[in-house]
Amino acid sequence: MLKKYWQIASAERKKVEMLAAALGLDVLLTRLLVLRGINTAEAARDFLFGTVDSCPDPWQMKDMDHAVARTLQAIAKGEHIVVYGDYDVDGVTATTLLTRVLRQLGALVKTYIPDRQEEGYGVHLEALRKLRQDGCSLVITVDCGISAIQEASATGIPDLIITDHHEPGPTLPEAVAVLNPKRQDCSYPDKSLAGVGVAFKLAQALWKKLQPAKPLPGYCYELVAVGSVADMVPLQGETRLLVREGLKRLAKPECCGLEALLKVSSVKTPVSAGNIAFSLAPRLNAAGRMSLAQSSLQLLLSAEPEEAEMLAQELDEENKLRQETERSIVEAALWQCEEASLASQKVLLVAGENWHPGVIGIVASRLVERYYRPTIVLSLSEDGWAKGSCRSIPGFDMHEALQGCSHLLERFGGHKQAAGLTMRAEKVAALQEAMNQQAEQMLQQEDYVPKVSVDAVVSLDMVNEALLEKLELLEPYGIGNPRPRLLLQNLHLQGEARCLGKEKEHLKLTVRQNEATCSVLAWRQGEKACYLPQDTLLDVVATPEGNVWRDELQVQLVAEDFAPSRQEENQTKILDYLAPDMAGLRQLYAAMRHCLQLSNCQEGLTPEQLRRQLQQHCRLPVASSALAQALDVFSEVCLIAYAGETAKIALLPAPEKRLDITSTQGYEQGCLLRQKVLDKWLQRVEIQGLSQTWI
Repeated sequence: MLKKYWQIASAERKKVEMLAAALGLDVLLTRLLVLRGINTAEAARDFLFGTVDSCPDPWQMKDMDHAVARTLQAIAKGEHIVVYGDYDVDGVTATTLLTRVLRQLGALVKTYIPDRQEEGYGVHLEALRKLRQDGCSLVITVDCGISAIQEASATGIPDLIITDHHEPGPTLPEAVAVLNPKRQDCSYPDKSLAGVGVAFKLAQALWKKLQPAKPLPGYCYELVAVGSVADMVPLQGETRLLVREGLKRLAKPECCGLEALLKVSSVKTPVSAGNIAFSLAPRLNAAGRMSLAQSSLQLLLSAEPEEAEMLAQELDEENKLRQETERSIVEAALWQCEEASLASQKVLLVAGENWHPGVIGIVASRLVERYYRPTIVLSLSEDGWAKGSCRSIPGFDMHEALQGCSHLLERFGGHKQAAGLTMRAEKVAALQEAMNQQAEQMLQQEDYVPKVSVDAVVSLDMVNEALLEKLELLEPYGIGNPRPRLLLQNLHLQGEARCLGKEKEHLKLTVRQNEATCSVLAWRQGEKACYLPQDTLLDVVATPEGNVWRDELQVQLVAEDFAPSRQEENQTKILDYLAPDMAGLRQLYAAMRHCLQLSNCQEGLTPEQLRRQLQQHCRLPVASSALAQALDVFSEVCLIAYAGETAKIALLPAPEKRLDITSTQGYEQGCLLRQKVLDKWLQRVEIQGLSQTWI
């Protein structure tokens, strides 16, 4: 388990209290606002209560007039238009949104999404020329095209309108219009729209021209919400307002494809940004990752509920295949990591033959999550090429590092936290060495310790329905507006930790503090279950959530992380549970003799039976691994007859003189284990800035 710093965020008390007084809100809520950069009453009202009516006018975007004029001309003349998209969720939702709006406005529209494996991302000249040959006279790109400098200036292609949200280079493509709020000469106030957000603004402008008396169709908000959350753009400003409106409308979707997807994903209303990120987006992405994105597009364009249900089911099956593929690659990658020396690998690099290129990015994210190191995952093909996905940690600019290794690469692209590359397989070892050198220059030892930012310290009795109602005002959560992380200290663990999931990878705990109790869910933290004796004191960093069970709202905590509280008595209790010292072994031996003598079974007890008896009759909890270690010690000095974890334990006659067990192999191993528990579990977390909080 990784060492972590929990850092209590600092907020100026006077500013928080003034904002609370101005808005008539709770100081915890205004503290959360200030920590998100919202310092004035006006900004807070916009953030908490703003609506889509306050969004900027689409005509503020540079080139919008040219884009609308050329599109209206194509509609009026019956020209063939192609919406050229991308295979990720942002690209597919943008393609769907613009296509559906154009068709409602009377346009003749087809779609084109490049094949992820054969063509890759972006606008391709061969595709443009083929579209022109097929009679298309206008191509509108969505979520791509800003870097298509050569393609846009080529001959024999249709007119181009480019809509994109990626960073433009120093030169823009030659096109009828280039809609991108990140253009240096564009005064549009919101620069963080997703690709589907830019497509939304074009659709909005066209709709206002041709249907000024009618509101924009509801499916536009549904699609912009799904695409924006999936693309992890900041949920601030206009994007926040659009996503919030879209989430409301997803309670009764106009888009029957999304309705079918919600059903197959077992998502219930109200729909949250988390539901999109963890349920809808993976299924929509699965088609583009595993085969072709056309099935996702077909689903979202479908107007027939029966067809939509069938397509949603197919995507669900594709997602299951993606999960299985991902799981097998993760296992192979973890094996490589365990075999390597992490001390010498400042940047993790793993590679496998024919690993599916569509999932290696997810695998890289899993490895970063586990090891907290910049990571490159490569898929090696039979023809000697390697395609890679890269993920990073704060402090390590992945794109800059790859730039420093560009002599080893054929192609690469991306940004600070994520990138992709193509290279010759024989240069992989050289890339590992070069990236380690880059890390030596960019990273300090402290950079390899994950930091968990904590918004406030609260007590368990504050976690109730009233708190949920306050926090709902901050939703939707996502990039730029993270879920509130609250620190709760000295919670008593009640009962045993329960493992959930097929692989027992998740945990459910019940905790108590004074009269208050609450359930805690800890996703992908199942490995901690064996470290938790009952009534342990825990510190938990978590977000409160509502869970409806049998029509009753229950408040629960979703843990970002948890660790044993630092009180000496608590730490000693856990140490004795996991790795008893000399005094603990004496106590355990005496209790074991008592239990074995109480037992009516003449043949003795198995270790698991003995463990339960120790808990029941002697109130002595002990971990299975610790009991096995102790039994090895007792067996070595002939206190018991014991031949393995399934064998029965039998007492041998008590020795006549005092035994020295410190020289036994089992005792030495127990001492090493005790130190490991201390370092890796009990002292894993350091809380910084506790004096900063005053809620």
